[in-house]
Amino acid sequence: MSLFSGKSDARVTAERVRELVFGLNSESQGLLYHTGEYINRFRERVGIDRSERRLKCLLLFHKHLANFVRYRYRVEDIPVQKADIAFIKDLEDYFAKEKGFKLNTSAGYLSMLASLLKDLHKRHIIDTYPFINHSIRWEVGTPRYITREEVSRIAALGEDELQGYEKVSRDMFLFSCLTGLSYTDVYHLTEQHVFHEAGMTWIRKPRIKTGNVCHIPLLPEAAAIIERYRGIHTRAFRHEPPKGYLLPIPGCDTVNIHLKKIARLCGIQKTLTYHMARHTFASQMTLSEGVSIESVSKMLGHSQIKTTQVYAETSPERVFLDIEKILPQLAHYQLTN
Repeated sequence: MSLFSGKSDARVTAERVRELVFGLNSESQGLLYHTGEYINRFRERVGIDRSERRLKCLLLFHKHLANFVRYRYRVEDIPVQKADIAFIKDLEDYFAKEKGFKLNTSAGYLSMLASLLKDLHKRHIIDTYPFINHSIRWEVGTPRYITREEVSRIAALGEDELQGYEKVSRDMFLFSCLTGLSYTDVYHLTEQHVFHEAGMTWIRKPRIKTGNVCHIPLLPEAAAIIERYRGIHTRAFRHEPPKGYLLPIPGCDTVNIHLKKIARLCGIQKTLTYHMARHTFASQMTLSEGVSIESVSKMLGHSQIKTTQVYAETSPERVFLDIEKILPQLAHYQLTN
């Protein structure tokens, strides 16, 4: 006879007891259930304003979260209301001690949990947003970029030095050096994101990663790349852009393989990756040329100036140029005895 149901054929399991203790009376109350629903809604927007890469990260996060719940609570799911500050700290410790994740890997997964819980709070599924009292710790590294001279070397590579789609990868990398767009934002760039205003051509596009809108002046060199590839959507590319997308960029892994060869051809000692183009735009093409950090932040689609500040490494050359500007004024000041 069951202690809970009064039915002789009902079986009491340890997991069922734990679920009753936790207060999980139905599947739809569970944190992992809501995580799955959140991911399903995200999947429906892939190709519109969400990326396939981000979806893969969310699926991996779901797996790690499920493993943590089984490890820590010995159940298949817990009530979503249990995802409080204590839960967050336990998860943080689990990532660091049990999984051995680096700080930024853990922070990336915690930011996904934060986005999920913020969504649940907005939809009135949970009463409070626990991350309001918890800051995610990130290790801020030095952005990796190449110099303007190295960009020129890449642009100067001859047709006979690049084979097949290596030239396409080179051109896409240069496009991001000139616009600051990330790989996924180049992939999803359409004609609707390009417009003319005040005698200039602009890219106005929400970032796939954050939804923040970028406002980028389209330089003639970048516009020429768009025209060069307009209408080219061949199946030879690993990821064929849907009709209407402007640039037929190969898969990110393929591009990065091509960039390693390009770096060797150009005598660049750094490990060249596609995302370095965005850093190069911020550091070398704009900030080091005297563009205000506020304007660069707007172009990059950052919501806070402090996010842009990591690119504002002041070079000796920049200091020299700035001092040159004020030398005439300084000449008026003379020491007197």
